[in-house]
Amino acid sequence: MRAAAAAEQWGEPKLRARCLDLATAAARRLLDAHVNAHGEVMRVDFDGVVHTRGYLEDLSFLARACLDLHEATLDLAWQEAAAKLARYALAHHAVSGGIGFYVTADDAERLIERTESQHDSAIPSGLGPMVEVLLRLDLAGVAPAGARAAAEACLQRQGAAIRQPFAFASLIAAAQFAASEAVHVTLRGASPEAVGELARTVAAARPGMRARLAVSFEAAEGPPAALVCRAQVCSAPIHAPDALRAALLGEASR
Repeated sequence: MRAAAAAEQWGEPKLRARCLDLATAAARRLLDAHVNAHGEVMRVDFDGVVHTRGYLEDLSFLARACLDLHEATLDLAWQEAAAKLARYALAHHAVSGGIGFYVTADDAERLIERTESQHDSAIPSGLGPMVEVLLRLDLAGVAPAGARAAAEACLQRQGAAIRQPFAFASLIAAAQFAASEAVHVTLRGASPEAVGELARTVAAARPGMRARLAVSFEAAEGPPAALVCRAQVCSAPIHAPDALRAALLGEASR
């Protein structure tokens, strides 16, 4: 999915379409085969048999991919899938008191000790991506109950992150969505196709923005519109692409 975003910035529409098709097919396969009716994520697929409970990073990466697909396609089904995964993480992986997440779920195999997902290693830990997912869902107004509080509690680890930034790179990246300069754009219209021109305007503006940007779609009657929000303060509905570009690149690009 990140490759599709990069191709879009490079001005390679065919490559973007190809990467988006691959990401969509992979995510659908994972959601269909690796997430059961209870929301449990399985991490192994061998000879067509899916087994072995997944860890927090499996759930977090999949949820973030679903949000990326929602931003790319504006299909609400991807956003709903991410919210469902986040809800499961809060219910079964969260540390008591909301100060972190365990690697394993409380309804998975019983262990002598459940360890927390903390610093990154060869791959990011599940903590940073999950905090990012919770914050992005909160910005879109569709987060499960307690999501913002859980994310902010996890960000208390920023002291350790400052001392050891390479060990907490994914958490530092996630924290940018909690910053006052973070931008969220809600695209409103009768369908994703109806807001297509506004969506392309947002995508074109993204490389020029220093602040982190999250995008979501909201089905609504009336003419296509965009709401640009910073620090819980939102603009009036913007209908013209030029006005939207100015709203994104004015303050946010400095």
